[in-house]
Amino acid sequence: MAWYNPKSWFVKPKRQEPVFEKEERGEFVGIDDCKYGARRFESADTNRLNRDFWAHAHSQSINVDLMESLLTLQARCSWEAAQNALVHGAIETLSCDIFGHEGPTLRVISNRNSFNDRVEGAWRDVWEMPDPNGRLSGVEGGHTWIRSLCTAGSFINIFSKTDRAGPVKFGWSSVHCRRLQTPVDRAGDPNTAFGHKLTDAGKPVEYYIQNHSRFGPGIFDASDFQTIPAGLVQHRYLAHEPEQLTGYPWLTPCLDTVSNLRQYDHFVMQAAKLAANSAQSLETMNPEFAVDPQDLTNVVVEWEPTSVNIAPFGWRWRDHTATQPSAEYTAFRHERLRELGLALGMPLMMVLLSSAESNFASAHYDGAVYMRRIKAIQHWLSLRTLKPLLQQVMTEMRMGGMGVPAKFKLMWSWPIPPYVNPEKQRKADRIALEDGIESVPGQIINSGGDPDKVLAERIEHAENMESNDLPPGPDFRAAAQLLQTQQGDRNEAVDDLDDNPRSRLDASNIITT
Repeated sequence: MAWYNPKSWFVKPKRQEPVFEKEERGEFVGIDDCKYGARRFESADTNRLNRDFWAHAHSQSINVDLMESLLTLQARCSWEAAQNALVHGAIETLSCDIFGHEGPTLRVISNRNSFNDRVEGAWRDVWEMPDPNGRLSGVEGGHTWIRSLCTAGSFINIFSKTDRAGPVKFGWSSVHCRRLQTPVDRAGDPNTAFGHKLTDAGKPVEYYIQNHSRFGPGIFDASDFQTIPAGLVQHRYLAHEPEQLTGYPWLTPCLDTVSNLRQYDHFVMQAAKLAANSAQSLETMNPEFAVDPQDLTNVVVEWEPTSVNIAPFGWRWRDHTATQPSAEYTAFRHERLRELGLALGMPLMMVLLSSAESNFASAHYDGAVYMRRIKAIQHWLSLRTLKPLLQQVMTEMRMGGMGVPAKFKLMWSWPIPPYVNPEKQRKADRIALEDGIESVPGQIINSGGDPDKVLAERIEHAENMESNDLPPGPDFRAAAQLLQTQQGDRNEAVDDLDDNPRSRLDASNIITT
């Protein structure tokens, strides 16, 4: 039973003086003067309406959530990518636009052509088949990197030796990050998490990879691990927070949306099929005069084309009109599919592989935004993945007796998707070339080509045309001479670099663009 004081029950509470009135009088405003629950940031306010929505928000490290949810996210993203054609197609489009059909091309610039040719040739041999098991070529492995980033959040390369003919035996094998697990005997180690051991400062020391069990190559033994030093492992992911120890799938932010959309499409299809299968039914407007059609309720009446069945007295046949898909079905799906594109940095026209709803201006802008995302990923892969792999190749070549010039530069030429309007793009390139903003080799590299290869092809074509007394066509020889001159200017620019006492085979000499 509740007791109360009847004299004070209806007493009006004392008015709390607003804070701004004290501030206007110049008085000190303390924490006790602020009303409990009032916030400067309304987004941090918790009330009855948003309490359930923000129930799982906390201020802990992202590693706390990944320890609990990473395996589930990887399983669900992989499942959705295998079941949903739109998700699968978006991942394949992203992978194809990043790596193309040949992958990146290495270009070495120094004052020694022999050094340039040897390094470029060695990298081509390694990239052709880096896998010691002979399963994945370099470009095939690159495609698996993108797929793994989308569905698992990271990818792993393990350095190894191959039986490749030639002086360079270096290679690597890709393993799925699901095999990167913490052994049972390391579960209580505070410096071990997500399958790798760390120093107190957070630097990886060694990785633990699950071995295959005796029951088959697709089954892994949870008690048998292979310990690999960190220097022989590439564990690559995009970190969203400082001190993040592993990545989460790129599909995570849109996973609920695309899975619900797939279920929605399934329900719409089922409704359309039911409406199409249920051709007609019986109905009556005057049930008191209608004959009981009990004999027809459990009987399926089969109709032949061009035949007419007579309904019982008082009843009539009713046609069913399909209500699914609705008139807003396409617009609704496209708005939801934009979330898939935002998670992968793709515009809607790339998700659908159709620009039917875009004009030239919008398609060009969307393509430019998408290209910015592609180049960012390519640069990240060049800096964090390809550069260390190339360093291993050059280290092995140096151990074999290859001399390294004091100054050299390494560049990666990546494939690029086709332009929206190639004619306008070429005109813009020609104007940039005439104004001196860009060079011919630079434009070739930006378009995904190899300047040395283009130079050789132009010279060969001009010589073949001249030797066969054929019209030369475009001035290939003049263009080739211009390209060769600019190539020489680049080499002289490398020669004119200031002397650097650290100009040896290390990361300071490798410049990736």
